[in-house]
Amino acid sequence: MGQHYWSIENLNLASKGWILKAKVISISPLNSFQNKITNANGQYLNATLMDENGSQITAVFWNSAAIHVSSVLKIGETYTFSKGLVKVPNRRYSNASLCPFELVFNSLEKCDITPCTGEESIGADVSYTFHSIRSVIKSNNEYPFITNIKGIIHEVGKIRSVTTKDNEAMQVFTVTLVDASKHGIRINFWKPQYYEDMHVGEILKIVSCQIKENRQAIEGTFLNNSLIMKNLNEDDYQLIEWYKEHSSNLTIVNMETNFQSDYSAELVVSLNELIFLGFERYLQDSNRRQRG
Repeated sequence: MGQHYWSIENLNLASKGWILKAKVISISPLNSFQNKITNANGQYLNATLMDENGSQITAVFWNSAAIHVSSVLKIGETYTFSKGLVKVPNRRYSNASLCPFELVFNSLEKCDITPCTGEESIGADVSYTFHSIRSVIKSNNEYPFITNIKGIIHEVGKIRSVTTKDNEAMQVFTVTLVDASKHGIRINFWKPQYYEDMHVGEILKIVSCQIKENRQAIEGTFLNNSLIMKNLNEDDYQLIEWYKEHSSNLTIVNMETNFQSDYSAELVVSLNELIFLGFERYLQDSNRRQRG
């Protein structure tokens, strides 16, 4: 008799002794952090997993488990996972649109991963659900949260230069997305290599985009483990035609009136401020401190 595997849909907070067979869809880089209470240094990474039914869940690996899987897990490969915990997701880091729970592996001793080969591998194509801009903006999720979003590129801002407190030079640009709900959202990209791929009037579909709230509007951030999906379906082509017809006289909801899309400044900021407050919010706070 073969091994029994749990499905992602059957996992819950009471699940014990589960073994999940899943395909790795995405993996974040290995990230470092410092515990604010103990000042101890640690590391973490997360991965998106998909089971045979196409259901997806975020797995978060900490410290020794994170170091181990950073050199073991490969995107597109299938593994069995066990010994972890099922928890309510921290919506800052887990994709809230994937599953109401997340898998947590706190150490290498509490993390069992075995590769699957041949017929045991999951070979199905990945299918993502993308949410309208309006549904993301009107969401009841606590900010910040992670979700999948798509829209038409309405504006591409210039690349801006910033400098961190560690004197590290970074670059960022902002893309404005709109859709047929007549809502819009700005997405900040801290990866300038994507700049040449951004064209007004084209569809942009982002997996695992971080959504946060600043003082004037809801905005998004393209994270290290975010993905851009290029495959288009019939709904996407209809959205493109809608934009061609309405783009010249479009009134967008969620767009503050005094926003300047092209900043060129050398700023001294921390990475946490950039990622969690947002670039525009940081500028507002900085100007307020200077006036004070």
